[in-house]
Amino acid sequence: MMNKINLRYATVVLLGLIMFSSNFLSPKLFTGEILNFAVWFILSIFAFSCGWIITKTLGWRHGGKLIFAVIVASSIMSVFLVSFFSEYFGVNDLITENVILYTLRNITLGTMGIFGLAVAELLFLEREIQKLVKQNDE
Repeated sequence: MMNKINLRYATVVLLGLIMFSSNFLSPKLFTGEILNFAVWFILSIFAFSCGWIITKTLGWRHGGKLIFAVIVASSIMSVFLVSFFSEYFGVNDLITENVILYTLRNITLGTMGIFGLAVAELLFLEREIQKLVKQNDE
């Protein structure tokens, strides 16, 4: 029983790792390089997929709470990381700009997870409504 519970939370941990690892990517997303955009697009797809899986394993309410907690925790860790290692994360930038940039990165990936959570739940509810309509027609 305990092993099954731990596997359910593995997707939440994976989402947190995706969000935290995004701090180490290039901050120049819209410089015209297709590679930077492709990396962020793939990270967004992974976050969406994690949200989808979280809905299937933990449910809408509990999964939403966990994703929100991961967003907050990852943002706080990013603020500390950017504050303490500011020379690595932006030599010529102000620390407030870096804190905002890295926090918005975490929020963006977290909301992609919430979007995956919502889409999976909406599709499930749509199937349930179709089943109920079929039952009422019979």
